Amino acid sequence: MACTFKQAKTPEERFKLFRLINFYLAIFALVQSACTLVGYPFSLFTAVVEGFKRATGFNFHPNEYAKTAGILIIYFIGVFYSYCRNGSKTLLKDRMLIGIVIIVNILGFLLSLSKNAFGSAGLCCVLFFGLSLFDIKIQKKILLPIIVFCVLLIMIITGYQVYTGNDIFATVTDRFNDTRSLQWRYSVWGYLLGHMDQDTIWFGHGLTAANAELYRFLFDTTRETKGQSIFVHNAFINFLYDMGIFGMLIFTGFFAAIFNGFKRYFQTREPLFLTVVCLCVFTLVCAITDECITELNASLSCWFLITLIYALFLNTAGEDGQISNDTASYSVTEDPLIPEV
Repeated sequence: MACTFKQAKTPEERFKLFRLINFYLAIFALVQSACTLVGYPFSLFTAVVEGFKRATGFNFHPNEYAKTAGILIIYFIGVFYSYCRNGSKTLLKDRMLIGIVIIVNILGFLLSLSKNAFGSAGLCCVLFFGLSLFDIKIQKKILLPIIVFCVLLIMIITGYQVYTGNDIFATVTDRFNDTRSLQWRYSVWGYLLGHMDQDTIWFGHGLTAANAELYRFLFDTTRETKGQSIFVHNAFINFLYDMGIFGMLIFTGFFAAIFNGFKRYFQTREPLFLTVVCLCVFTLVCAITDECITELNASLSCWFLITLIYALFLNTAGEDGQISNDTASYSVTEDPLIPEV
């Protein structure tokens, strides 16, 4: 991707490519969530997990769908903010499309009933909107779109509830009140941590050792909340058990991206850099109670979008290596929704 953006010689050309990729990403996200919403009343794109009917999208499990949808929602919120801050009326069609994508994905996201994804997304929204308040330029342009967005979101959720006869918020509340899954997680985490000693703490037991040990642990027990699962549901404990403390260094990439994103955001006030931070935070928080790092759909989606954001600003650094306020903002001179590249 970086090589593709490298071929674009000017910031304007890179932005055209950025808009084009965002358009196709938006279409994919829209199709996936639309199919999920249409099929949900007929038990299509769904799975019954832990006694709840949950949306799966084009994935095999609702948690995997929730992570992918959550990452897309956070990304498109950042893109929407960036288009509002840096664009003019020529980006109106783009903003309308992205707004629709966000609304439809939020509805599908709610139907996934993934508690840790809900919590992670909520934390990221507080972080994103809280830090955005310090940007006076965005405050003047985003207030009206946010009001329109919230009204449309409420109307669509209400209409979908009437259509399906399903009280989404009541179902979400029941899901949060069900703590059996969390109790199951506590038991397996304690078991795996109890099998760490001074000989394995540094380099671990080997790849997939946690999954094999978990299977043996559950084979002769009555812990049936998740059946005969081999998933640890905690990426940190999983990597610690398999590869030890040195294996935990894999997470330094996320923390480096968070630090760099914060640094560049406060230098430029570009919302896309804040989006990088939120994408990493979302993935790391989800990893506390799920397989977000080892699930390739979620982790690859996260790093793909982070790479896409940084590729947009490729070669826009000044002589001191820092992105300036001028070069970090792009200009828009064309009107079509799908730019010619």
